[in-house]
Amino acid sequence: INERKPVPYPSLREADVMYARRLERIMDTKEKQNLSCRWPQNPLATIVFDAAERGTLQAYKNDSFTSTYRADTVLDMLGSVEYTQVWDSIYDDWSDVAIMKEFNLEDIVRWKIIEDWVFDKQTGEFRPRIIAIAPMYNLVVDGQDLGEFPAFYVKWDEAREVLIREEMFNRH
Repeated sequence: INERKPVPYPSLREADVMYARRLERIMDTKEKQNLSCRWPQNPLATIVFDAAERGTLQAYKNDSFTSTYRADTVLDMLGSVEYTQVWDSIYDDWSDVAIMKEFNLEDIVRWKIIEDWVFDKQTGEFRPRIIAIAPMYNLVVDGQDLGEFPAFYVKWDEAREVLIREEMFNRH
């Protein structure tokens, strides 16, 4: 597994591009065809987050890849802090206590996929090229669900180098 290399993309000259369009899709890993991404022994979320924390994959703040997150803060930034009051018997008063809720990787169910669809006039076919992937998470602030946001973006060319060396369930 460690000696695998990604299959190179077929060559595409810029002069042969007749039409190109950038699309954003959402992949839901609860759907039947995507269940292998949630394989309990090696889920996709664990692979991507571990590689981002090791620094093997660079975690970007936006889809234009202009600014990055530090590798050691990737998982910590998704955790949340809740404040609650606890009775302090020593001072005989209520005191505020911060409770850190760690982020559970099993909560990553959906992934944003950014891809370019290119029509090659030389071969007469549409060719999809994935540009980036981003794990989607629900942002909850003070008990209010603010919706789903991308945690960070990963360049697909970098991710291919990591994913090719990982074991994944394939029933075919």
